[in-house]
Amino acid sequence: MCLLALGAEPGFDDSTVAGLVAHGQVLAEQGNHAAALEKYDKALARDGDSADAHAWKAASLIALKRLDDADTEIHKALKANGDEFTYQMIAGRLQIARGNIEEGSALYEQAAKLSPRNAGKIYADLAATLAERKDEKLNGRIESALKSAASADPPHLDALFNLGQSYVSAGKPEGKDYLKRYLDGESKLPEDQRDKQKMQLARKIIRAVDILNGIK
Repeated sequence: MCLLALGAEPGFDDSTVAGLVAHGQVLAEQGNHAAALEKYDKALARDGDSADAHAWKAASLIALKRLDDADTEIHKALKANGDEFTYQMIAGRLQIARGNIEEGSALYEQAAKLSPRNAGKIYADLAATLAERKDEKLNGRIESALKSAASADPPHLDALFNLGQSYVSAGKPEGKDYLKRYLDGESKLPEDQRDKQKMQLARKIIRAVDILNGIK
């Protein structure tokens, strides 16, 4: 994802539709959905048929609880390309935000089938979307989504860490194995992409488990 224009941090090119969409995605990741919507609207002013702009605009509208507007945008994206996994995932977010848990979960499953190599990210997103409901009755579904993210190929590293930490806290022996898998996955990343703080915490938790179990 790219930045150039003021306001445009180095690396983004707001002179193209793709650059505007990419800029909007980064702003959305930072939680600045209002600014992201401005980028998506500029992209759509240049190309009203941009499925990516419609889809990611829908994602920001969901975050802002503008669900009816989001529904209009994601339908435009899906009409243009119903086989794009990210669009299916965003449609799933919308349904879950509306309380349609079964329908939303099914859309996430469809997204994972469309792109198995991204299944880890998809199931992790499902877990996060379910967690936003703040409904204890969904805890089993959240755990299941995290397990699917952790068992995907490649696994989602945050899912491995979160499961490991949670299971260790609950006294479940498999927690250590999840943390070891997390550390193994992080170690395969380039040095500058590793979360060294989280890796250090994982090692401390594993060491604490070993001490409790009398392992030197």
